[in-house]
Amino acid sequence: MTFAEWMRNTAPDMKGAQMAAGNNQDALNYLLQIGYCCRIIDNVYDQDRRYEIQDLLDVFELLFTRIPSNPFYQENIKTLQPFQNLGWCAWQQANRLCTGTPTERIYAHVYRGLVGELYPVVALLTQGYDAMIEIREFTESYFRDSWQKSLDR
Repeated sequence: MTFAEWMRNTAPDMKGAQMAAGNNQDALNYLLQIGYCCRIIDNVYDQDRRYEIQDLLDVFELLFTRIPSNPFYQENIKTLQPFQNLGWCAWQQANRLCTGTPTERIYAHVYRGLVGELYPVVALLTQGYDAMIEIREFTESYFRDSWQKSLDR
């Protein structure tokens, strides 16, 4: 799915991103662009969903041109970049642990949750502390009990 298709079909349903960004369109664009990149990179790694060369080219364009030139990202790079680094490392760790022992699979879910920490950070930057707490509670509702399914394998 190209980025344009993803923006039409998937992005409108990303309530967490919309809540986190508040009225800041640049912050929303940043979250949607990072979200698309994460989805496609995960598809490439897992080989569980089809992707096209254009999807990869869209990821490169977003990572090398659009995200670095986004005004929200530029203004907040010193805050956002460590969370991006943490998210990348957590994603790698989760992929390494997801087929291990039951305890390792639980940790894989914990690490996967770290990828979503950009939402609360963006909410804090755009709307303040109370919004950060609200978005954390909202995003946590998506992960409740999901770890249990991985133990049933």
